[in-house]
Amino acid sequence: MSRSGAGASRGAAGRGWRAPHLARALGACHAAPMPEVHSSRLRVRYAETDAMGVLHHGQWAVYWELGRTGLLRERYRSYAEIERTGIRFPVVEYGARILAPARYDEELEIRTRVAELGRVRLRFAYEGWRGETLLATGFSVHGVIDADWRVIRLPAEIAAALGAAGAPHSEE
Repeated sequence: MSRSGAGASRGAAGRGWRAPHLARALGACHAAPMPEVHSSRLRVRYAETDAMGVLHHGQWAVYWELGRTGLLRERYRSYAEIERTGIRFPVVEYGARILAPARYDEELEIRTRVAELGRVRLRFAYEGWRGETLLATGFSVHGVIDADWRVIRLPAEIAAALGAAGAPHSEE
């Protein structure tokens, strides 16, 4: 488990994993809180862990989706409702930087914010936390298309709802 400010954790076999050292080396151990953030909580499920007993790296993309859809629901409406209007936000790029492991049944907090609003794309930023320990950071970039897969402008009412969260606007 983690110690306040240290972020140390123990492996399943009792071996210490040097997460604080890695996080400090990567410059992310004491990240500043994200502005206008949406918070989602979840527990790591057994099926989401790998042979080492830690959260599989690919699962962060699923957690980012949980945060993103929660933010959309909180600020505007559910993504399912948005899709019913013929608007889609396909992922065109995403990434994760893993700083420390998450393990089965640990409670995590996914913090999500709108990082950038463009005319035809959106960028979200994410942080995965276990208590006071930053485990991962990430991002996703989404195009804005209609039901026929044509690029369209982000509707003004969606931009206003998400832009009210303080996201910078871009020309893209």
